[in-house]
Amino acid sequence: MKLVIRTTQTQNKMDRFKITFAVFVIVLAAIVEWAFHDPHAFEIVEEPPGVIQAIGNAGSEQIFTFKKWKIEKLDWTPGDYENIKLEVLIDCKSLSNDWKDLEKNIRKKKDYFYVKKFPTAKVIVNGAQKVSDQEYATDMELTLKGITKTVPVTFTVDASNNLKIKGSGKINRRKFKFTGGGPKDEVPLSFEITLPSANI
Repeated sequence: MKLVIRTTQTQNKMDRFKITFAVFVIVLAAIVEWAFHDPHAFEIVEEPPGVIQAIGNAGSEQIFTFKKWKIEKLDWTPGDYENIKLEVLIDCKSLSNDWKDLEKNIRKKKDYFYVKKFPTAKVIVNGAQKVSDQEYATDMELTLKGITKTVPVTFTVDASNNLKIKGSGKINRRKFKFTGGGPKDEVPLSFEITLPSANI
């Protein structure tokens, strides 16, 4: 039989070792979580108040719809749409297309949306010019893949019941480092926003 005698000093050393080891495990777990956590993880939960779409054309039209986006700021005086201020945040991971293999490639590839690094896009509108009775034009500010460019768009406003903003424009995909082959460089986009009268 082996007799083990632990002195107070030995016990203190063991206690310090246990504490040090526990701290090491906690720090290591934090490092592992940080290393594997996606710092760009992002998700919009609420339903969008409308539709945002883009059309890619590589011989045939492919409609891409952003299923998740939200209005972060909307400010204007009813009837004075020339001073409208609008900010929209788009979840690029929500991009949807009927051709699922194409959808996956467009979302994930570095020469397209590359959502792992750039999960969101942002649109800012700061004022507009009146073209006709209900039609307006503006240069919206689009931030996509970390690049910010102005994109000319036209839109109509109908406030007879709910507020409806409907518009369209075109972007040059290569200005946003969409360098993959296939679709034409000029990509049409369209948007429609509907807000209940209570939100006007």
